[in-house]
Amino acid sequence: MDIYESQLEKLCRAWEIGLGMIPEDDQSETADMARAVYCLFRSSLNQTRFIRARDEGRLADAVVAAQSELEIAKQMLMLMNKNPAI
Repeated sequence: MDIYESQLEKLCRAWEIGLGMIPEDDQSETADMARAVYCLFRSSLNQTRFIRARDEGRLADAVVAAQSELEIAKQMLMLMNKNPAI
């Protein structure tokens, strides 16, 4: 893992902690934006992992990254449908 990927991973873990502090029933725009920004960070991490795995011939790891990206895309779509500012 290179520095870029490890820093993205640290950022995502820290953001997840912050999201855990937001009540699940909080539907405010601030909460929506925080969730959307997490999706963007996580998507960057997924894409980095996918490309690295693909280039190194680790098909199983590439599939895991693609599956994670699909879940993040679904979350982002939900947020975009709910909030047109996203």
